[in-house]
Parts: sequence; structure tokens; C-alpha cells
Amino acid sequence: MTFGSNDAGPVTSVKCETKDGLTTISIEGKLHSTVVVTEGQAPAVKSVSIGEVGSDGPALMYSEGVSSTPVVVSRDGKNYTVTGNGLGSNVANRDAPADTPFDIAVTCP
Repeated sequence: MTFGSNDAGPVTSVKCETKDGLTTISIEGKLHSTVVVTEGQAPAVKSVSIGEVGSDGPALMYSEGVSSTPVVVSRDGKNYTVTGNGLGSNVANRDAPADTPFDIAVTCP
């Protein structure tokens, strides 16, 4: 998992839960991350969060309908790949988030 120039480090666990037509993928590791996609073989991304927004560390947020460019997700069985841009923390100016690319590849247990 990467975003901008940041490597989110090793993943320690992945949990996936499907409820009410949405699959929530929780990724634990150096940075806690959550991806919410629609259920099915051709899912759409509803939201992505990486790290803790408002913290001193790197963070990123994407929300469908708010970001100008949609995020792309592909699914192959239990494998998900999510790529796109979100609003990432800007170390130089915390009050001005930067458009930041990210790439997440994860397998649900």
C-alpha cells in the first residue's frame, strides 16, 4: 500500500465485512486504513482512509462524490486493487491538503 511518496509499511492483518450491500476492508499495520466498496464482482469505491487525518503522521481521505476524480477498484475473487487520488496531508502546510495518488492491493481472508 502506497500513497504519494509514502509506503504504508507492512500489513499485520486484514478484515473484511459485508453488510447492507457494502464491503468494509480494514487494514492494520503501520497506518490503519479502511476501504469501503459496493458488494459484487464490479464494485465501486465509496470511501478510503489511510492513517489518521489531523495527526502529525501521513494521512489520506477519499469520499465518493466529494473528490473530483473517481477512484478505480478491481476485484478478482477475494483480491481487491484500489487506485486513485485522495486528499492527503501536506507536511509543508497542514491547512492545505494536497491531491495525493494512492494504490492499495489487498486480499480478504
